Amino acid sequence: MRRLVFLSLAGWMVAAAPALSQSIGSSASSFRKENLDLPYNAVGDGEDTEDAPELIVFYGQGYEATDIVLVLDESLTMNREDRFQIEKREANRAISELHPESRFNVIFFGGTTTSFRRRLTKATTSNKTAAAAFVTTRVTNLGTCLGEAVVEALRMLHRGGSRYPAVLLVSDGTPTRCPFVPAGDCAGRREVVETVLSNIRNANVSRVPVHTILVGQEQRCTGLAREFMTRVAGSSGGTFRSLVR
Repeated sequence: MRRLVFLSLAGWMVAAAPALSQSIGSSASSFRKENLDLPYNAVGDGEDTEDAPELIVFYGQGYEATDIVLVLDESLTMNREDRFQIEKREANRAISELHPESRFNVIFFGGTTTSFRRRLTKATTSNKTAAAAFVTTRVTNLGTCLGEAVVEALRMLHRGGSRYPAVLLVSDGTPTRCPFVPAGDCAGRREVVETVLSNIRNANVSRVPVHTILVGQEQRCTGLAREFMTRVAGSSGGTFRSLVR
């Protein structure tokens, strides 16, 4: 009788094997994304104890990185349609959700560039609280020193030596010369754009992805802001998003 029961059980397992395999395979694939949020020392069998990218949510989209620099626009045009308040809210939300082992920094650009720290800093509770205060107290001003801010962010990440770095850039327009000088007509604006693009490419020696988010667009030189942000992302292996209504 025991032999008969054993054979019946073995037969059931053979018949059920395809279904079990399919269920296990689905579960494994569903965990791949969630593993991005595990502590960096949490590894499976046969895995190295190296860091892995974290999923950082910013403006409703996930970006994979261990070290990030938020490069944020505080030019006067960001006052339109609550762009500036939304930007600061999104920055504080992203910072608050960083894993403690992540490193980060925040750079604002307007007429000048202003950074939270001189270098990447660990996402400890105290550092995240200080960063939130820094972000919240920023005000808009004249000028768009975007190029200088991105170059500064890239240098921070290069010096930091992260395996998974990223720049998250937010702007509503095209860069200006810095110190601020009006670019004048569209030909002058395009000349500035080409210079800034060249400076960013030259500074990005290890091709850190620069993910760009366009949150508005000036009426003059229609399409130039979108073109600029698209080219910054494309030349670095980053992504471009437009939130322009």
